[in-house]
Amino acid sequence: MNAARVPCAVRPARGSNRGRLGRGFAALLLAGALLGPAGRAAGGTSGTRTLVVRGCVLAPDGAPVSGARVFTRGSVSTSATTDDRGRYSMTVPLGSAASLRRGAFTLEVRAEQQGRRLALGAGASALGIDIALTAGGVRVRVRTNSQEATSAIATAFAQDGDATAWVEADFGGAARPGGAPVLRAVDEVAVDSSAASAPR
Repeated sequence: MNAARVPCAVRPARGSNRGRLGRGFAALLLAGALLGPAGRAAGGTSGTRTLVVRGCVLAPDGAPVSGARVFTRGSVSTSATTDDRGRYSMTVPLGSAASLRRGAFTLEVRAEQQGRRLALGAGASALGIDIALTAGGVRVRVRTNSQEATSAIATAFAQDGDATAWVEADFGGAARPGGAPVLRAVDEVAVDSSAASAPR
């Protein structure tokens, strides 16, 4: 299942208020996005979680960039190349609450073109993600540098059975030098402790 996707469009030049790359990462989770943190019950007891990261890579003038490389580093390594409209999509397996017993899941999503690193719309060098068990293995804690991504991933872990978190991340412009992204967006969801007790 997938939410309707608006194709990447050429955005006005930097400094314009309309359609700027600064729209950030709009995260989508089809089944759970409307629930929000207050609507989540204990869940995430079975099945695997998948993250789909998709978006656009745009030049500073808003034109799409084809052939840019978007990649992950951390617990999973994968990559995608943008099409002629600057779009990309990649699927990242997150595992289950039980698999987090072996250790935290960490990921950075980055983009580059011809060896030059590109920044997210808000200027961060990467979308950072950290998922771990807390509170004696009965809660999954999700930390990212995007509140929308945090909510989408936490909601996926709150679902019973297999679930997919859809996160949109647009890149464009040169990345600022610096270290890892600052993960200030945090959410936790309760999971069945018996499901988290034995790694799958």
